[in-house]
Formats: sequence, structure tokens, C-alpha cells
Amino acid sequence: MKIFEPGEIVKITTTGFNWTSDGWSTVGSESGEGIIELYERIDLNSYPSCNDFYGKITKVMHGNIALVIRYLGRPFKIGGDPHWFQYDLYEIMISGQKCQAFRQNLFLIRD
Repeated sequence: MKIFEPGEIVKITTTGFNWTSDGWSTVGSESGEGIIELYERIDLNSYPSCNDFYGKITKVMHGNIALVIRYLGRPFKIGGDPHWFQYDLYEIMISGQKCQAFRQNLFLIRD
């Protein structure tokens, strides 16, 4: 799966995408109304564990638009095989706030 480039526009997807097929959360928390919390930082050294999300919280809804700032990499505990693309981590800008999001919750908006 293609790595997003800085400046690309993505859509936030929350419904059905907040847990990976392995059972690991990709967001800080979620509500039943499609609102999730994205954090300022996700620790690539420890994810997945019980305390990986840090800093300021940005609440986003399904369908919100974000700007990709940069690709941050993949958690060290996750293999480099392309099969694990959903764990690729990005820094994004949404509603004037910087936060981090996993590829699992981002979809490229096409022209």
C-alpha cells in the first residue's frame, strides 16, 4: 500500500476501523456517534501496549478532512511486511491541530 506524501489530503474513517484485525486499538477512545480521539503522539517504541497515546487530544468525526504532514514510520513491534500497512503512523493536521493517526483510519481523497 502506498505511503502518503506530505501535503496529501485524507479523510478520517472511524466507523469499523478503530480496532485492527489483531484486536489492537488505533485510536485513543471512541464514542458510539463516530467521534474518536486522536493524540498528539503515539509511542512507536511501545505500541501496542496499555499506554501508548500521549499529549493533547483532538476529537474528530467520521469523514473529517486532514492534511498529511509527514510519515512517521511503523511501531517497532510490528513487522516491515506490507501486510501490516494499517500500522503505518502519520502526523496530520486537522482543524488546526497536529495529531498522529494510523493508516487504518486514513483514506486518500482522489481528485
